[in-house]
Amino acid sequence: MNSPFNSWLAIIAAFGMIVTGCNRHAEGARSEVRLGAGESDQAGYLGVQIEAVHENQKALDQSPWYAEGGDWTFLECAASKDSNVRFLIGTRMRSSPKKDDPIRWGESVLIVADATAGARFVEAFAHAFHQAGPPVRGGQAPSLRIKMQTAVLGMGLIRDPRSGFAEGRSGTWTATKWFLQDETAEAEVYFNFSTTEKLAEFTEKDEEYREDLVQQLAVGLRDGPLPERTTENDPSLTTVGPTVSGWIKVANSNETCQFTHDSRSLIITATGAGQNSRLMLASTDEPGKRTQFAEFSGSISVVDHLSMADGTTLVVSEQFQPETGTISSLDPQKLWVVDAYGKREVTVPASATNWFVMNGCLSPNARYLGLGAWEQSDNKRARVIHLVDLQTGKWQKAILPATALELIGWIDQKPTGLVLTGLGARNGEVRKAYSLDPASGQLTSLREVPPGFSPGRILSPDGKQFAEVSGKERLILTDATTGQRREFVFHPYDRRDVDPDCIQWASDHYLVFQGTRTSLINAGTLKMNYPTTKESGIESAEFSPDFKLALGSKGDGHYLGSVSIPDGGVGKN
Repeated sequence: MNSPFNSWLAIIAAFGMIVTGCNRHAEGARSEVRLGAGESDQAGYLGVQIEAVHENQKALDQSPWYAEGGDWTFLECAASKDSNVRFLIGTRMRSSPKKDDPIRWGESVLIVADATAGARFVEAFAHAFHQAGPPVRGGQAPSLRIKMQTAVLGMGLIRDPRSGFAEGRSGTWTATKWFLQDETAEAEVYFNFSTTEKLAEFTEKDEEYREDLVQQLAVGLRDGPLPERTTENDPSLTTVGPTVSGWIKVANSNETCQFTHDSRSLIITATGAGQNSRLMLASTDEPGKRTQFAEFSGSISVVDHLSMADGTTLVVSEQFQPETGTISSLDPQKLWVVDAYGKREVTVPASATNWFVMNGCLSPNARYLGLGAWEQSDNKRARVIHLVDLQTGKWQKAILPATALELIGWIDQKPTGLVLTGLGARNGEVRKAYSLDPASGQLTSLREVPPGFSPGRILSPDGKQFAEVSGKERLILTDATTGQRREFVFHPYDRRDVDPDCIQWASDHYLVFQGTRTSLINAGTLKMNYPTTKESGIESAEFSPDFKLALGSKGDGHYLGSVSIPDGGVGKN
């Protein structure tokens, strides 16, 4: 699987080190790595005892896994709290730090003696990272080892009692970050060790990685690869459903591509050398013929667009990356509106710092544009909304003290903005609704969230059904008139990709779910099918608003295909 994850490893790691450099102590800079003083009720931590160290080894593909004569170091390990949990870790560096990149890159391998030892390790790791051990699933024999890329974040480090590690020449600790990746997910975890003190530890990078870490460990060390999913072992899967064929390449891998809302055109951006970018349109009937809309000196992203009577209106964010090669929210940026009459810059007030734009920021009549920004007053943070009248250039600000506001859409053609408090469905908070007068910036409290805008509940295009995700297992479909509820249960293979925002309507009758592969769920039959074949090489797909075309992504670029729907696409309840 060709994932953008690998290309971002350097940026992620370098950014982490840059952030760390801002946090200094008298004895020197501390690394980004957390120091696990022991197991806790919150953070994931597994203490390790190193029982033997084997240096200058070469890695082998089978037991005994290493032999004399190489640049690997192998550590015979046991869990600190249970010596029966035994495993082998190999690690090596492939590169030395460079002037513009403080990270040393390497690789590591985690090995167990057999599936029983693998089960012990998975159970101990899951418990230490506050996860239930995944159920044992029959598959092929496990490989008993997991190989991963490694970022060496520091060597010769000194343990800091307050947290993390302090740089110094007299320390004995090495801090590393492991990147685990399989066909369905990526995860990160810190592994830090001292061969002198004969101690090591797994410490948590982010809580969101816990489930994926445990799943990948279970597959590699205990269960083996999961059996191929078929209609025979998954009753929710069907071969009957919309399919996409006739793929033709319409954009390269260094370009972006998306449908306009009227499904008639493709919006394409291309970034060349020196961040110079072009914005183009191409008809879906003749995608090879592009019309250039505008040029930019920085890198661009189309954050919103409307299909108007006189053509397409687009909101474009332009970023300028400093020569340092780092990425920051403080990087210079510009905002543009581009339409058939050309491009015009939207001058953002100097008081709006760290502003950002999101989908839905442009009003239905293309007159008003909303931005989000964070402000702080009296040690309390608030996320505010800045609104501009694009005809007059006048700005308004909507704010509630110590409250995060989000402009999520427009509830009529006047237009009136709809604002919700809070940061989204993932946080589980109750969100209050306000109407927003874009001319004055005035907020008016609403008794309830208008239909079609309820957090986590997505209204079908015909307004007849609501769809919402419940936990990690279920998709709930509710009849908007009768309130009748029906459930689709996600297969265990898909549950790591299930979250409140993982589905969207493709049409009145089908929902899109992006798991390992893009799939469609028939809202009538509650059956899932894959619209693309593995042979096509399409890794993910999105559909035109009229559900007649699809854009698919592969390693070399973007492809346009035609959607074929059996029986008119109407499922029966």
